Amino acid sequence: MVGSVLSVFPAMMASAAAMKWYWWFVLAVSALLASVAVWIHLTWNKQRRERFGTPFYAFFAGVLVSATFLLIPIYAAQLSEVKEWRGLHVFVSALHHALQMFTIDADPGIALKTAACPSAFLSTLYSVLLSAGMIIAPMLTFTFVISFFRNLSSYLRYAVRFPTDAYVFSELNERSIVLAQSIKKNHRWATIVFTDVYDREEEASHDLAQKAQIIRAICFKKDILDINFRFHLTGRKLFFFTIGTDETENINQSVGIIKAYGNRKNCHLFVFSTRIESELILNATDKKGSIRVRRIDEVQSLIYQNLFTQVNRKGDAAPDVRHENIFERAKRINPTEDGEPVPITAVIIGTGQHGTEMIKALAWFCQMDGYRVTIHAFDQDEKAKEKFTQLCPELMEESFNGKVIEGEAFCDIRIHNKVDVQSIEFVKEIKKIKDVSYVLVCLGTDEMNIRTAVTLRTAFEQTEERRGERQPIIQAIVYNSDEIGALESITNFSGDRYDIDFIGDLESSHAEEIIISSELQERGYKGHCAWAKLSDDAYRQKFWDYEYYYRSSLAAAIHAQAMEACGIPECRREIVEKIRWNAYMRSEGFITSGSADKSSRNDLAKMHNDLVRYGVLNEEEKPKDRAVIGL
Repeated sequence: MVGSVLSVFPAMMASAAAMKWYWWFVLAVSALLASVAVWIHLTWNKQRRERFGTPFYAFFAGVLVSATFLLIPIYAAQLSEVKEWRGLHVFVSALHHALQMFTIDADPGIALKTAACPSAFLSTLYSVLLSAGMIIAPMLTFTFVISFFRNLSSYLRYAVRFPTDAYVFSELNERSIVLAQSIKKNHRWATIVFTDVYDREEEASHDLAQKAQIIRAICFKKDILDINFRFHLTGRKLFFFTIGTDETENINQSVGIIKAYGNRKNCHLFVFSTRIESELILNATDKKGSIRVRRIDEVQSLIYQNLFTQVNRKGDAAPDVRHENIFERAKRINPTEDGEPVPITAVIIGTGQHGTEMIKALAWFCQMDGYRVTIHAFDQDEKAKEKFTQLCPELMEESFNGKVIEGEAFCDIRIHNKVDVQSIEFVKEIKKIKDVSYVLVCLGTDEMNIRTAVTLRTAFEQTEERRGERQPIIQAIVYNSDEIGALESITNFSGDRYDIDFIGDLESSHAEEIIISSELQERGYKGHCAWAKLSDDAYRQKFWDYEYYYRSSLAAAIHAQAMEACGIPECRREIVEKIRWNAYMRSEGFITSGSADKSSRNDLAKMHNDLVRYGVLNEEEKPKDRAVIGL
């Protein structure tokens, strides 16, 4: 019996030894797979990456831990004679050798020293994995060294450029590179900085990197908040642009920048976000310092700039789609008897962000002596009308919408739900609308916008009253700059021009003249300051701090230019401005407070006491209408 047990004991010992090798191998593979999983997770989760570090470091650590685990049973066999602190000696030796693998100083023969492994198959796996580690580890070291010197080079390049104006972007993408190119074109010595730039193999990323290199931009891998830009020369301007694809991250970065650079002079922050919470968060952030903060709502910016460009044209005034504004086109194609208002009939295809913004803008933009506006909007959403009504309740109220009220704004808004623009029913509905003078197509994709715009041009040409020179202005939003260039003068097979105005491409909508130093913004600020002088000079800074004042001032500047283009006499302009302001406030969701008394005003409830006819307006408020439009 005893003999039998003793004969089995060596086999049990061999099995136990094999299990030790097996478990160290499992731990090594697990560590390697875990590092790969962390790499993938951090690559796709930017917020986690900011907190825990770059994906590269995770994989670097995984390879080191994996190599150490693989070497432990090998050194345990080699140091079997050691009696004291054997475990510590084994671990230190394994870790030391694993570190040597990263410096190309490791003994390659270690991969073959697995003779003590009881399993030939397991021994082979050890050898293969260790050999692979000896190839991968030096490559990781080389990558790290290159990355280190690249970052060091970026810091040195930025330090050398500290006496120049610096433009710092939170991300390298299509929008930021277009804006950076525009800035570099206008300011040769400006320093362009992109942060959070990672090397990727995708063709698009490579193209962006090439464009950044051409304008001699400085690229950092770190996040915009992780780099210290405070040592930049105080007298020079420092611009920050949080312009990433993740709007939540843009907002978080902006709050961090305000806190870090709020007291720095000549500091500007541009926050790219269309979401309402960005406005609320930025309003709540302490901006008592010198930094100027501007939220860029790219949708609203495009719509406002489009309207301003129409009435602020310079040069040739020929009746062409690119030179004739809404008022001129309506007057030419819809002539009326003396004293009768000219009908402006606008058609908006799509009530997404762009469509909704244009409906709201046309409601106040078209408030002009001698004109009367009707807006038709089409959308596939079965609740499109209800959603817009929720945004602008008084604008859509039955007692106001489409009703002629002496001394008040007039606007007839008709939203058509559940309409498929690719159906014949849509074309039939379009042909029923009389006096169409303006169309905007904004369905979400370049392809759908181009296709629908062409369909509309054909449909209007089929309608006798709109044939030939009586066609309405048709605008379609197309983001691709190359496509717009090719589409500018499109014709059919007979050489007939479609006369479609394609707007919204990145190159024109993200130029420095639009984002940073636009003429419209300057005019809006001038009007705001004139208004603030009559109210309280302390209100000047509110133009930059609060969207409420910024948007309102820009809208007033646009309409003032429109009044000039339409030849409205000065004696009527303050009255027209009051009518426009009423329509504008309703488009922003405000309703009348029910009383002209100031105490009835409630901004949180969006109830305003001045939403009344000009004749009823308090006398001390009237000079403000004159001031804001430059009278």
